[in-house]
Amino acid sequence: MKFKNDGNAGTGKSSNVLIFNCGSSSVKYQIIGFPSEEVLVRGEAEKVGASGREKSYVKHQTRDNKPVLLTVEMKDYPSAFGEIMKFLEKDFAADSGLFPDAIGHRYVHTGDHFNRTTLITPGVLKILEKTVELAPVHNPVSLNIIRQCLKRMPDLPEYLVVDTAFHSTIPRACRTYPLPSALMKKYGIRKYGFHGTSHKYVMQEACRFLGVKPQDQKIISCHLGSGGSSICAISNGRSVDNTMGFTPLQGLVMNTRSGDIDPALPFYIMRSENITMKEVGSLLNKKSGLLGLTGSTRDLRDILGRIKTDRNSDTAFRMYASRVKEYIGAYYMLLKKFDVLIFTDSLGTQVPALRSLICSEMDALGIRIDERANADPSQGPMDVSDRMSTVRIIVLPTNEELMIGRECYAQKANGDPARRAS
Repeated sequence: MKFKNDGNAGTGKSSNVLIFNCGSSSVKYQIIGFPSEEVLVRGEAEKVGASGREKSYVKHQTRDNKPVLLTVEMKDYPSAFGEIMKFLEKDFAADSGLFPDAIGHRYVHTGDHFNRTTLITPGVLKILEKTVELAPVHNPVSLNIIRQCLKRMPDLPEYLVVDTAFHSTIPRACRTYPLPSALMKKYGIRKYGFHGTSHKYVMQEACRFLGVKPQDQKIISCHLGSGGSSICAISNGRSVDNTMGFTPLQGLVMNTRSGDIDPALPFYIMRSENITMKEVGSLLNKKSGLLGLTGSTRDLRDILGRIKTDRNSDTAFRMYASRVKEYIGAYYMLLKKFDVLIFTDSLGTQVPALRSLICSEMDALGIRIDERANADPSQGPMDVSDRMSTVRIIVLPTNEELMIGRECYAQKANGDPARRAS
């Protein structure tokens, strides 16, 4: 089945945007109607490429809120895309009002390219093919889904929404590494920052919740996920620093990533263990962080239940919170005070004990949490600030798919919007 573009996307008229958000083993998708922002269809293909006892599956839900769960083998992303399209085509056949007018794709890292939402053309596609190694876990997956969409839905305009784009405003002094200039220029080495789509979304929503304008606020956004985590300093609606750097390895302690370490350690480990650069890269990205500290789990929620009986778990929990506190303090100085502290993503919204520990003994920065409000099991949006706090502490779920949809809907296509990128 092919889908026809009616020319509404980006014009201010009513439009449906189909959004794909690819992870390392999953594909989230939604169809959102704009400008109402009604979620018409949503779903997720999980455990793509699963082996052994793990079973891959698709969770699908339409606007009547009737969820469908299908356990099906998805050995790779083309097969996952095929299963998703089976659901969508059935929905479109039953309700033509679900047809998309445009498609939006999350893309993690494109280097110095595409600092704004971009229509995917043949030229854009060629550039994307050269950026695969910048985010080897995510970029190949997103590129594959883009190609699948182009084959299946050639008449629809497709847009690229890049995670690093929000951080293109980071000042030169904050984005530059103290390395030889010629080397950095040759290889495009600088801080790019990540989770930009999430940070931008929660910035907008927190300001909406508080009844203030982003242009008037200084904000520290903490995206604390069960996978990756980062903190963003935002001044007057613009990113001015992010804890992640040239890659997502820099910054906070994460589930399997080390975050900041002595840069000489990889060389020391390579010599001492007689391992290769690829192996030390795997150690730092896949075997460190919370998993490395505990030796048994990478999930902070599991660790929290063990801190009274297991010393390593207690250390991991405190180290995770301590690194967050350090960066909040650094960004306080960068911003010269701030107005709003945001906690988002799975750990940020689901673990009150983590928020409590992070905000403890932060009175000097104007941060005082209301422990009773913080204990509320709901995931927000909610204000958990103490009445004496000069900083508003907001708990707010992120929604990258909605932010991608907003970007696509707002972006007016340049040239022929139906031009196929092949």
